[in-house]
Amino acid sequence: PYRRQRQMCIRDRKAPVCVAAPPAIDLGIIGTAPVQCECVLLNEGKSVLNVGNVWAASPALKIKSYPEKLKPGKSGKLQMELDPAQLRGGAFRQEVKVATDDPVNPLLSVWVSGEIQ
Repeated sequence: PYRRQRQMCIRDRKAPVCVAAPPAIDLGIIGTAPVQCECVLLNEGKSVLNVGNVWAASPALKIKSYPEKLKPGKSGKLQMELDPAQLRGGAFRQEVKVATDDPVNPLLSVWVSGEIQ
C-alpha cells in the first residue's frame, strides 16, 4: 500500500513519465543479415524527460540513435540494429535498458526477440 501511495504522489507532481511503445519487439523469423528495428519513447508526463543512457547487454544489439530529451507529450525513436551472426541460431531474446529521470521508473526495459534460421 505504501509504495502505491508513493507512486501516485509522484505521478501527481509535474514529473516526466517514460513509456516505450512497443515495450517488446518480435522480429519473427530472420536470417543472419543485420536487421533494423525501432520503438518509440514517449513522455506522458508534465515536464521534460531526460534520457541519460541507452544500452544493450549483448554486442549483437547496437543502439543507433535515441532522443536525449523529450518535451511533455512528445516522442522520439529508439533505433537499433541486431546482428544475428553474433548470436547462436534459434530463438533469442535481448534486453535494451533505457535510463531516464522518470522518478517512478528510472530504468525501462525494451525486449527484442525472434528466431534465427
